[in-house]
Amino acid sequence: MRPLTDTLGRRGGHGCRNRRGRAGRPHSGRTVTASLVPQQAEIDLGGPIAHTLAYGNTVPGPLIRAAVGDEIVVAVTNRLDRPTSVHWHGIALRNDMDGVVPATPNIEAGHDFTYRFSVPDPGTYWAHPHVGLEEDMGLYLPVIIDDPTEPGRYDAEWIVVLDDWTDGVGKSPQQIYDALVDPNKPTAMPTPTPPSTTPPTTTDTTSTTSATSTTTTTETTPSSPMPGMPGGDVASSDLLGGDAGDVAYPYYLINGRIPAAPRPSMPNRDSESGSGSSMPPQTPRSVSRWPDIR
Repeated sequence: MRPLTDTLGRRGGHGCRNRRGRAGRPHSGRTVTASLVPQQAEIDLGGPIAHTLAYGNTVPGPLIRAAVGDEIVVAVTNRLDRPTSVHWHGIALRNDMDGVVPATPNIEAGHDFTYRFSVPDPGTYWAHPHVGLEEDMGLYLPVIIDDPTEPGRYDAEWIVVLDDWTDGVGKSPQQIYDALVDPNKPTAMPTPTPPSTTPPTTTDTTSTTSATSTTTTTETTPSSPMPGMPGGDVASSDLLGGDAGDVAYPYYLINGRIPAAPRPSMPNRDSESGSGSSMPPQTPRSVSRWPDIR
């Protein structure tokens, strides 16, 4: 359930391998701005409808694209009934903008926060909360940092985000996590409910993190028993020759859609939920949300 960004170029990871200080970072003089609105949403997965969390009304969230040396400024308005944050996975940046407590305070329900940092290295990255299991409920987005020195001699570009999905169509990520931690704990299949219309409160309803891994080529149905729990089977992959992890998901999404109704690429888009860079594409990238164990 915990994804990992697979990059072309520099590889993202939790923490910063690049130890350059601010004085040693490149500065282009350009600023890329975006806005994110984490909220409850009803998302069309290409047929199945999921009541989940999203930035605005899209899963994945809006692409943020910049170039090496640019300053990224992202204003976040938290419309959830719980705290949230945005962690810039793999990007070397200042601690107070990293989106992980205690270095960066969470954004409380109903509050705003603006992240501001420069980007020193090209690559494909992604952003997600470090609060509970929010990223498994739809709060994630791709981040592309172009290298100005690359010529970009290619015919087409695709940005592809892969995701194992269960929220709103099967057991909740919290139920799956609880069953993995304590297999004897009873869990019940939730009844999906429409997005809440009540004002947010400051109650933190989640406080755990996930530690589950899976890569699979087999799709199950939402009514199947959730593997990794009593009465279920583990995920299976022909590519891996058998066991592919502790959880088989109802759907495996490509750019937020089931394979039967794909969205071919992640566009740059300007909307309430976010805005991408106005720079033209410079280098082909693909972003894959592959699960890992952290």
